[in-house]
Parts: sequence; C-alpha cells; structure tokens
Amino acid sequence: MADFELITRSTDPRVTLQGANTYTASPDPLLGGTYGLPEVTMQLLVPGRALPKIQAELSVDDPQTEPLAEWLRGNWLRLVDAGHPAAPVTVLTNPGIRVPGELITAAATVAVTWSSPAVNETVLLVTLEPSAATADPPVREYTGFAVFDFGTTTTAITLRYKPRVDLEDPLDPEQARALARALAGLLRVPLTDTQDEWAKLLGGVPAEVFRRTGDQRTLDEIAAQLDSGNLEVLHAVLGPLEVACHGRRAPRELHRRLDQALRAAYAVPPLEANGLQSVRFSAPEESSVTALSSMVHVVTFDPLAVRMELRDQPPKDGGKIEGSVRSLKREFPSITVPRPLSTLREFRARGDLPDAARTAQTDDLLGQVFKHLYGEAQQRIEENPDTGEPLALRRVFLLCPTVTPPAARERLRELALKAMPDVEIPPIDVDEGIAAALYFVMLGIGSASGIGVEALRGRSRRLPDGPNGEKRWQRTILVVDIGGGTTDIALIGVRLTEIPVGADDDRLIGRRYRLTPEVLGTTGHPQLGGDNLTLRVFYWLKAAIADAYLLAAGQPAENLARQVVTSGARKPVPATVRARLDELVPTRGEEKATEFLELWHKADDAKRKLGARRVWEDGDLSKFLSASVKTSANPGGNDPSGSGNSSAEMTFKVTLGSEDFERLVRPLIRRAAGLAAAQVSASFRGDPDARLDEVALSGRTVEMPLVAETIRDRLADLSVRGRPLTWNPTNLVVEKKRAKEVASMGAAWAATVAGVGVDERAQKGDSRIAFQTGGLMLRLPCDFRLRGNDDVADDVLRAGDPFVIGHKGELGTARGPWGAVWGSADLYRMIDASEDIVWGQFVPAREAALEHVSTESDNRWKPLAPGQPKVQMQVEVDQRLNPFVNLCLGRVPYLVAEDEGYELRQQALIDGTATAAVFALPDQSGPERAVEMFPALPNGTVAESYPDTFVRPAATDGQPQEFRARVSTFPLPEIPDGGTWTFLARTLDGDSPLFEPVPKPEWQTEEGASWFASLSEDGRLRLHLGRPRYWPARSFTDLLRNPGSVLRKEMRPGVPDLDPDWIPFTGEH
Repeated sequence: MADFELITRSTDPRVTLQGANTYTASPDPLLGGTYGLPEVTMQLLVPGRALPKIQAELSVDDPQTEPLAEWLRGNWLRLVDAGHPAAPVTVLTNPGIRVPGELITAAATVAVTWSSPAVNETVLLVTLEPSAATADPPVREYTGFAVFDFGTTTTAITLRYKPRVDLEDPLDPEQARALARALAGLLRVPLTDTQDEWAKLLGGVPAEVFRRTGDQRTLDEIAAQLDSGNLEVLHAVLGPLEVACHGRRAPRELHRRLDQALRAAYAVPPLEANGLQSVRFSAPEESSVTALSSMVHVVTFDPLAVRMELRDQPPKDGGKIEGSVRSLKREFPSITVPRPLSTLREFRARGDLPDAARTAQTDDLLGQVFKHLYGEAQQRIEENPDTGEPLALRRVFLLCPTVTPPAARERLRELALKAMPDVEIPPIDVDEGIAAALYFVMLGIGSASGIGVEALRGRSRRLPDGPNGEKRWQRTILVVDIGGGTTDIALIGVRLTEIPVGADDDRLIGRRYRLTPEVLGTTGHPQLGGDNLTLRVFYWLKAAIADAYLLAAGQPAENLARQVVTSGARKPVPATVRARLDELVPTRGEEKATEFLELWHKADDAKRKLGARRVWEDGDLSKFLSASVKTSANPGGNDPSGSGNSSAEMTFKVTLGSEDFERLVRPLIRRAAGLAAAQVSASFRGDPDARLDEVALSGRTVEMPLVAETIRDRLADLSVRGRPLTWNPTNLVVEKKRAKEVASMGAAWAATVAGVGVDERAQKGDSRIAFQTGGLMLRLPCDFRLRGNDDVADDVLRAGDPFVIGHKGELGTARGPWGAVWGSADLYRMIDASEDIVWGQFVPAREAALEHVSTESDNRWKPLAPGQPKVQMQVEVDQRLNPFVNLCLGRVPYLVAEDEGYELRQQALIDGTATAAVFALPDQSGPERAVEMFPALPNGTVAESYPDTFVRPAATDGQPQEFRARVSTFPLPEIPDGGTWTFLARTLDGDSPLFEPVPKPEWQTEEGASWFASLSEDGRLRLHLGRPRYWPARSFTDLLRNPGSVLRKEMRPGVPDLDPDWIPFTGEH
C-alpha cells in the first residue's frame, strides 16, 4: 500500500471529467476567454510520514503548443518540499490558475505524470478546446456590490444598490423618522422646570406648523403626525425648538431632551442616503430577518452542494441532507491547511461516506458557502427597471476576523473567486474589527451633511495645523465587537481637515472638509466569543443537574455547580469536575450528540436570560442523567424523590441566577476588556496628547449589561505613559438593534464613500465633506515578536511604527532592525503581552535547499563561527501584514540610486568633515517649520560620515558601481503636489540655501506616501519616493555571490494553535 494517494478534481463547470483523471476544458467568455484547470492534491494515507520527493513531467501532444507547456510548468505545477512532515493534504497544482486564451489556437492535450516510490504513478490528461464561434449573450450587470459577513453563528449580507450617493438631505430618511418619533414624545411630556416658558413654546408650535405647511392642527395631532414619520411636520417643529434652545430663558430640560432626540436619530445608520440595504431573509412561517444561521447543511457530496436556513436547525421542508456543520468559520485561520470533511465531527462516525465525501475538504465546503451566499444576494437584487431583466451581481467584498493571518485571507478570497468565477472580489483589507469601527464613523457623521460634519468637529480634539496651515481635528473611537466565536477590536482615528476656500470661491459656500479615517491599532481573539460563554453555562447547567440529582437521591453533596462558577480558570470547567460530570450527565461522543445539542440549546437560552439579569429555571432535566445513575439511584423501583410513584421518572427543578452567571462569565468578559485596554495602551504610547473620545460595542454578546460595565471599569483603571487614560465614560454606546449587521454595513459604507469629493455636493450656506478612505492602514496596528527554537524572543516591530509608502500600486512596509540570521524563526502577532498568534515561519536551511543551496557546512550562515562575513536577517511586514524576511551577506545592505540628484554648492558638506546640518523647508513656510534631515557630523572618516552604500542602476552582477551616502532618518516635510522644498545648510552663522527650491517630482504615489532624501559623498542630494530600494538578489546563489544584495523571501504561513477545549462542537464536551 502506498503512503500517499493523488486525487484529481474540478469544480469548474467548464472543466468536465471524461474518465479516470481525464478532463476536457473549454474557455469561459465571462472571464476573458480563459481556461480553468483541474486541481491535483496528494492525500496522506499513513500518518506520520514525511513528504516524498515527487517527479512531475508535463508534455503536450503537438510540438507547436510547447509555449503552453512552458506556461503550465511555470504557473500551474507546484514543487513539493520533500523531507518535511506531511500535512493531511498537499497541493500539487496552484489553485485558481487560468490559462490565457491566446495560448490555445487549436485543441491541445496536456499530459502530466507524477511519480514517486511513495505514490502510485498518476497520469492526468487535460484537453483544452478552442473557443467556439458563438458566445454567451451579454449579461446586464448590477451597478452596486455586496458585502458578505459569514459569522460563527449567524451571517449577514449588505447590498449597495444606488449607482451614486445622494446626500442632499440634512438627515437620512430613517434618521429623520427616528427624530420625528423622539420629538413627538418631547411634545407630549411637560418639562419640569420653567413651566411657563415651556407652555408658551408649545403654544406656538401649531402656529409655526400652519405657517410652514398650511395645515391647522392641534398639538396632539402634530405629535401623531410626527409618530407617523411626517418629515414636513418634523422640519416645521424642529426649527422653533432649536431656536428656543438658544434663547436666554430656554428651559434647561429642553436642551437635554432635544440632545437625546438628536442622539436617537444619529443612532440610526443612514442607509438610504448611502444607498445601502440589508439582505432580508424570510420564510412563509417567519418574519423578515437580516441574519441567516451559519449552520451549513450539506445537501449532496457529489457534486458538493450546501444550503443555509434562517434558524440553527435542519431544513423544515423535509429535504434530505447528508449532515449539518456548525461553526465552520472556525476553519478560517487554518484554511491554508484544510481538513478532509471526513475528519469533521458531523461525518467522522459515518461508515457509509461516499468517496466524494472522503476527498472533499473544508476549503471546498467554504467555497460552497460563498456560492450559496451569492445566490441569496442575487435573489434579492431588483430587476432592471428599464427592461425587467435580472441583474447580475459582479462585485463582492468579504470579511474575516481581525487576527486572521494574511495567507488565510488570500486563500478565502481564492475560494470565493473559484465559487464565483465571474465576480470581482478585492483583497480582504478591511477586517471585521475595522469594518465595525467604520460603521460607527458612519453614524457619527450621518448623511455627511452640514449638521453631521459640524457635530463631528464639535466632538473632536483640535490638532496642530497641517503643513499648509489648514485646521485639523481628530476623534478617536475604540470598537469592541464580540461575536459568536471571535472578539475583534479596532482603534480608529477620524481626522477632519478643513479645506481652505480660494479667493475666487463664492463667499456663501459653507466650510469644506476632508474626512480621513486611519486605523491606529487592531487586535482580537480567535476563540473568545458568545459560544465560549455558552460553553461555560453548558458545564454549569450540567453541574447543576448533577447537584440536583445527588440531593434528590439523598447522596452526599459535591457542590459541582459552585466549583464551576468559582473556578475562574482558563478552561471552561475544572478537569476533576469535568470527569465527574461525564459520569453523571454524559454528553460526550457521537452516541450522545442528540443530548449534547438539546442541552446546548438550553444553555444558550439560559445565557440570554441570565445576561439580561433574569432568572432561568427548568424542571425537565432529569432525562440528561446517565442510565447507570438512574438505575443505581432506583435499583428496586423506589422513588428517590419521595413522590410515592415507584415507576415515575426522577424529577427536579434547576434554577440559575444572574449573580452566579456573571461570576461565571466575568473572567471571559474581563479578558475581552483587557485586550481592548492593551490595544489602547500600545497605540497611545507614542502620543502624549492622545485621548479616547468614544467607545462603541457591537456583536450579540454585548447586549449583556455586564459587558459595557466591565469595559468601562477596565478603561477607568488604565494608565498610559504613567498617566490615567483621558476619556469620557459617558461616551460609551452599545449597538443592539443591528448587532450582527454592523461589520457588513461599515465595510459597505467605506466602499461607497471612497473617493466621493467635496465638489460633488458643494452647496451655498452649508458645510460639506469629502472622504479619503484609501489610507486606512498607515501604521502597524500591533506588535510583532520573533521567536526561535530555543524560545528566545525578540520584539522586532511595534504598534504605531509607520509604514513607509511610496510608488502607486506598491504596498507600504515596516521593517525591523538587521541582526544575525536565525536557524529557525517564527513570527508572532501579539494579541496582548500574554498571548500571541503564529503569523509566519522561516527556516533558512529549508528555503535554501529548495534552490539546491546547502547552509549546513557554510560558516556564513553561522553567526558564532569565526571568520567570513555573516548573513544578516531583517523582518519586514507590509500593509496587508504579509510577513517577509530580508537576507543580506555582510552588515550593510546596498541601496539603488534611481536618479542623478541635485549638486550641492558647499564643498564643506561633502568632504567628510561637515559641521553644518541640512534642513528641509516646505515652500512658503517660515524657518520654524524646517525639518532636520542630516545632522551636523563631527570630524571622522568618509565611512563614518556616509554609512550607506548605493549601487547605480547600470550595475551588473559582481561589478556594482558603488558610492557612499547617508539617507535621512525621517521623511521630508509634507507638501502638496506641485510644491517645493528648500534645502538649507544651518550653521552658527545662520541658514544658507544649498540650491534653488526643489520641486516635488510628479510621480504617481499611494495614499500616505512619503519622500526621503540622501546626501552622497560626491556632492549630490537625491529624493526617494519611499525608502531607497535594496539592491535585489534573485536567489540564494545570487545572495552569496554578491555581498550587499538583499534577498526578500515571504515567510511561510503559520497555523494558529487553537485550544480544542474552547471549541464547542467537537464531540468532546
């Protein structure tokens, strides 16, 4: 028997199976006439085996199609890292690859043979047929997009349905209706202070309504009209009330109540103004709801197909299903190493699984989930109003938990692209924490009218003026989203910049602003959520049942429930108590799956009631006792309950109280609050003036009052830089009505307003706002730590370190210090100071071996070996948090000079003994705004004065044309496009310009780009967009041949080490 088995498969409808490992592929006109290909994987049959060396030979039937063969060898086939422990499934072909149509001019058959001593030889045949003359009819496209938020327990979808944003009204219609209802209540309730003034004001309301609408109504009729959402009456009433608030004798309570009414209005998301709507799921027996159960029902295995329902239960229509999978989202972090479906608890006990079920994997199942969600969204998209034809959804955004590694995010996107091949799916740059934060930014400005933007400015902290003297404000919001399976936390800064009005502008135009949200920090926990709270209640309930039985049976009390409540342990139940509960109230194993689920639902119901500080009780729980317990308690048929009925089932009532409940779950809530406090501390440590303006809570779990209380108390105790945190505890908001939709709505709003300019809505006498959402991630959101085999740790990157951003289309990066190369290095993303998640892994010997380079006997790879320059290592992380390692032989990496630069005037600055410092001054600025770029140097050698080495672009391998320079530590001061910098030499005698003002180059840049300067020994100053580039090495051989060159290698993805005791649906609870 072979140790491994090769499996071929295809889920592309245009790649069809013709026989054993034989496929035919046809072009897809919706994807530019490109061809899909089968996927080839190697399944481990004997656990513990190492990956074998596999030979893959690819050939074509016609020599004229050799370009196709070369393309497939370079893009489709994947090398195997032989000798290392084998995963359950190893991918042998790159997924999602599509063959360009121009390579197929005639039918071509490709043969691939995989051979190895550990694998039975497998031959794959694929025939690619040329495009037919006929084409599919064009499909009318939906002009909006959808956001999918597939949760652990529930799922939400938000649609953008308007082609453009219409924000002319001062309030979104739903916000206006909420304000109208609040004002109706204000008119009905008499104020307690200054009754005469209030009565006088109320008496004038009907007259004002008549003046504005022409309708004569009584005060009660006006209140009824407001209750019904009459917006005309709203504006007629709101005006006099706002004017009254500014009067000298205005009732104080009017201020308070009107403020409450406005807050109630702005607590309603401005969906209609932004063209957003939640997908509403409904069934004949259900009311319309906006959250779908995330339970995945497998309808068939071959082909794999799924469905999802409104409730957390099997379909009610009687349709046959193969099984129902819960909490599939828990597979997100490890989706780069998918599991066979046969290993899931829902299927592993089945002996009748078909072969298709044994070869299908969790990533296949997730792909089908995305396909199903696409169908749900597509069904609810309106038909084309002009033709009545259906519209095709062509753009979808995905969300994932905050601490999902980047490799897993990209794999999720690949699965979605495969499931929805004709849909554009951007990279997952906005995670659930950031998306939730953007939702509360949307609430803060309403429909972006003058009312919202001026209110936002009034609640924000004034910052120093910008580089061009523009006024700036910032509001900082901490968002804690506790969902069913994860906790996601984001700290976001909302910067408001006033755009100066030019002299030629109409003086009646109101203020213009630019709003720029920026992520200041993110964290989270992949297992801390509502399900974990339910799991604790589940064990508490089991213990309470056991205690009640022992009492009814007259046996010694063991106080099991008290032990569960008071343990305060990281585990959901103490080990000794868990073992005892397995004896008395067994729910573990496949044979007890029904009992587990029934008791789980009772525990979830108890959690909701106890979380609302109500009592929970149930008298039908004795059925969960083990059969042996019942028999031993009643061996002779006597009734231990004393009822006198010997044949009666033992009955007792279990009552759970909210006080014990809060003691039980408080450690978990404190853990979430501690993560939030740690993130604030890490993000604020570099800003002595930082303050927290608002705390917002979302997710189903935050409906419990205990959550807000615990987070408020934890932040009240927080110190930053030795001083108490500056924040207002009253500015804590809890989103309860749309708890699940927060993330999808926030992501949809950000995509909607991206690039909306101020000129599109300029209006006389009103303030207007433009959005700039392209620069969300300008600094590291978290700390990163490097750890080796000997458990030595090194903090290499810190939250708040800026990303250096440059050319258009390139991601900015943050780099750690250079140091000795590690034999094995694991990069961890810190959740807080006590817990982390493996983010990337790098073993130089393993990576070099793939290029047939050995490091074992080469002292250049051994930091402690004598002689020879050593290989240095640097950690680099980009804006998507992809981890990389830079390698360089020698201590100084070489940089690339990309232009000839500007020649300096003063020879004293370039002879290695300069005593003048060089400053950069933005144009039209005073000397106080000059920034030191190069400090004055003491006398020294040229190497000390110019520590960096540049290579000219014309350099060839082995013969670099070098010169020495020094690069500015800090970027040049910010200037607008078309601006200039003046470079000054500053000595004791004063400042002197080095040359004429230097214009900012007209290069295409990314949002947040920065410019650096370098000063060379030959008297030239150069400008660099972003950091000067490293002199690149193309391979390990190139790296060792050319000291100073830098080899950049992406770290292999790490798989988070999740605690199985925190996962409810494994069959082990």
